Amino acid sequence: AFSIPMLGERVEPYRWAALAVGFAAVLLVIRPGFEGFHPASLLVCVSAACYAIYQIITRKLAAYDHPYTTLLWTGAFGTVVAAFGLPFVWTDPVPWHWALMVGMGLMGGFSHYCLIQAYVRAPPAVLAPFSYTQIVVGSIVGYLWFGDFPDEMTILGTAIIVACGLYLIWREAGGRHDRGHASG
Repeated sequence: AFSIPMLGERVEPYRWAALAVGFAAVLLVIRPGFEGFHPASLLVCVSAACYAIYQIITRKLAAYDHPYTTLLWTGAFGTVVAAFGLPFVWTDPVPWHWALMVGMGLMGGFSHYCLIQAYVRAPPAVLAPFSYTQIVVGSIVGYLWFGDFPDEMTILGTAIIVACGLYLIWREAGGRHDRGHASG
């Protein structure tokens, strides 16, 4: 939704539909409610808004910045912001924690590079439903590491999320294919 005012991009109705259905499927998986509500839960909304703005800025920078430059500034900004909380939570890492941190840094850097490349190639409205796959991966990790087997609603929601992503891939590929035939 931020791509309309911030980038001036037009979001086709089928993209809005896939986004809405994908979001509804996420709600099937997480089933939010007010029992046990804590005001800190609103931080999730702040986090989602920040991530959406990050995606828009990444898309905007992709038009004229090299991906490595965007990656460097994103990492530097994140480091500065995270450093403010460091004095309150710091504990001396044991050697295997250092290995984990290096691994997380490398995987995170590679992931951000891939995200930047995605925004070079596709508009945010097309990529947004793929962010919902984090729920799918989270469910799989929950099962493999914690033995938390997904219930029927989680499986249904996951299937709908995957279907939305596949639908957008199909629509986008079909649109490029149709335009190619129209001009030839």
